[in-house]
Amino acid sequence: DHLRELRKRLFISAVAIIVAAIAGFFLAKYVIDLLRIPIDEIAEQRNATLMYNTITGSFDLQIQIAMTIAIVAASPVWLYQIFAFLVPGLTGKEKRYTFGFFFSAVPLFFLGAACGWLLFPHMVQLLTGFSSTEDAIFLDAKIESELIEMEPDEAREFLVEMGISEPGLDVLARVGYDT
Repeated sequence: DHLRELRKRLFISAVAIIVAAIAGFFLAKYVIDLLRIPIDEIAEQRNATLMYNTITGSFDLQIQIAMTIAIVAASPVWLYQIFAFLVPGLTGKEKRYTFGFFFSAVPLFFLGAACGWLLFPHMVQLLTGFSSTEDAIFLDAKIESELIEMEPDEAREFLVEMGISEPGLDVLARVGYDT
């Protein structure tokens, strides 16, 4: 019985997230344009540009933003489903605490998302301020994770093929040490 109830609640949550993800996919281009504003301002100061390092980079970013929109937009549904699954097994006192949690969780979740949105331009400015305007450090998580798993000889050969003199993490460590 509990497993059927859990499956039902998970299904409802998944449908809400999928519907919100579809809507988020169409909204993602507008969100990317809004997120690009502080990045473009700093890029103008540093004679830089926003780049994608793979052919699917733009699409990957759009999917990630769509999923973030989906999680945020569908949060009242999936939070309610968690709440509705847990409440029948609680005592009266526990239910009162749970109602307080639920009715504060949704607005606080949205408030946290709004704070992140408002802080993003300042985070970009702060994080780019740690390097001088002449420095360019390219960190690609995929390349760095592949390098970590390779033998040293293979890693050097891989870097040569990519046209990179040294791994980004090494550059970052050296620049941090020099400053």
